[in-house]
Amino acid sequence: MPEQSTPEFEIRRATIGDRDAVWPLVQELPGEAPTRDEFNQSFGRLTSALGTYLVVAEHPSEGIVGHLLAGHQRTLGAGGDLVRIEEVAVLPHLRRQGVATALVRAGETWARSTGASRLGLVAHDGGDLYGALGYSADATYFSRVLD
Repeated sequence: MPEQSTPEFEIRRATIGDRDAVWPLVQELPGEAPTRDEFNQSFGRLTSALGTYLVVAEHPSEGIVGHLLAGHQRTLGAGGDLVRIEEVAVLPHLRRQGVATALVRAGETWARSTGASRLGLVAHDGGDLYGALGYSADATYFSRVLD
């Protein structure tokens, strides 16, 4: 059963069979992309990890056109459990057509189902989209590659 659907695309849980179709989407994410071997190893683990929500947007004629990855975290400072959306990616030629909005809304639905009290997301761009969906910037995200 789909997580959510529209006439244009369906939002559903990712399966291991989606790996090759999600790879081009990962290339669209900001920052240094993983190697294909690193991606393959991570993808398999993420499709079955507890507390992880990996979904794809599938278009009837174009196949997989977007994905969202979120994780459930226990926190002290957020006033309860937190879900953090780590990745949202949509193929460039289908941006601004509601795919990212549907993915984020599906993430919100999942976050509520986990009992999370707060939802955060990592955004490298898309501030207009997230602002329109009711999100506000309240932190700066730093990262580094570990040796």
